[in-house]
Amino acid sequence: MTEKSVVYFDEIVEANTELTLDAAKRRADELGIKDIVVASTRGGTALKALEHFKGGYRVIVVTHSAGFKEPGKIEMSDETRDEIVAKGGRLLTTMHAFAGVDRAINKKFGTIGPSELVAKGMDAAETQASMRTVLRDLETTESWNATTLESVVRPACEVTGLAPKHLFGVLRVALTGRTAAPPLFDTMEVLGKTRCARRLADAIALLDSHQTDATNARDA
Repeated sequence: MTEKSVVYFDEIVEANTELTLDAAKRRADELGIKDIVVASTRGGTALKALEHFKGGYRVIVVTHSAGFKEPGKIEMSDETRDEIVAKGGRLLTTMHAFAGVDRAINKKFGTIGPSELVAKGMDAAETQASMRTVLRDLETTESWNATTLESVVRPACEVTGLAPKHLFGVLRVALTGRTAAPPLFDTMEVLGKTRCARRLADAIALLDSHQTDATNARDA
């Protein structure tokens, strides 16, 4: 009989990184794994991984693709990259070879994919959380007009950490299926509360499916 344990976290906090690395170290030792691959955007997780996996391990740090957040820029500083290498880590930074392919397909066939929904500089989970925040606030909105809707949605930018243009862009795609459309809040007023809520819920479900597919692909 084989028995395994699964660790779930109740909240998203930085302390989870250390606990995750502890669990990964135990499992790697159980299986005799010496090649450790860790994703790190700005380098903090990579440096912690190098502290956990010392002596006989090879730690490969995969960064965001070059230009992910801003054209020609890599989010990890040169100083951090040098520190990772000095501590024995290996760095892998590449281009996203298939970036834009799904957008081209969606544009040709008039569909919506996860890439259109994900806000610039954020991942699917963060974008999904921002849409959940907006949906929750909209569900309690009684007066459904453009002025009121803007007063409800705009404060969500502070909560989610998204610039207005990025959050509004996400909502525009989720609600209309297009990146260019009439003014967002006028559009929401015309669509009505029920339709807006349904379309946002559908977009959240689409990102759920995308993340599940990605997890299954990694586990395969």
